[in-house]
Amino acid sequence: MRAGFVSFVSGLFLLTGCGYTFQRAQSTVYEKQGVRKIFVAPLLNNTYKAGAENLLYNAAVKKIAMFRSFTIVSHQEDADAILKGTVTAADYGVDGSTAANQLFGNDKIPAERHVSSGISVATGYSATLGCSFSLIRLVDNKEGTGLWAGSFSKSLHFPANNQLDVFGTTSALINESEFERALRDLADSEMGDLYESMFMQF
Repeated sequence: MRAGFVSFVSGLFLLTGCGYTFQRAQSTVYEKQGVRKIFVAPLLNNTYKAGAENLLYNAAVKKIAMFRSFTIVSHQEDADAILKGTVTAADYGVDGSTAANQLFGNDKIPAERHVSSGISVATGYSATLGCSFSLIRLVDNKEGTGLWAGSFSKSLHFPANNQLDVFGTTSALINESEFERALRDLADSEMGDLYESMFMQF
């Protein structure tokens, strides 16, 4: 019982320190080049969606921490390489619509407002998240050789929330909430692709 507890505590100590440290026997091309500690720099956001860079940053750190040969460090001066990234797209647009009277039904539309049947109402949206990353060797805390680079872009559908009897509109707050949820899912998925592209090919 005590031996099992000691093993558990010893395992916990592997996760402490400057970053996330895991153990794995197999070496990689990066390790052979002396890259064992990675600093993930704050991402640049070239979009109008505030906070998109934080979603991708957190997802990137989580995925890279899964690769057991590396330590993610908190300071660039402690790293062998730096991972830099930019959010290139984070928005959504209509990908489905219908006429107002078809959506709400004639019982919801007063006779005097049947003219609104010509108004289109969104029934769904498509969220898009795009990003680019590069892994760069650090020599004496200065950027050197580029080790890897990749770009990722994905889209995800989410339904519109239409307000009954408010023709041609949707609930903006609920749509934004669904957009946020879609961005989180896209960030996790794309950083899974980054993980495979940057590490699993070796």
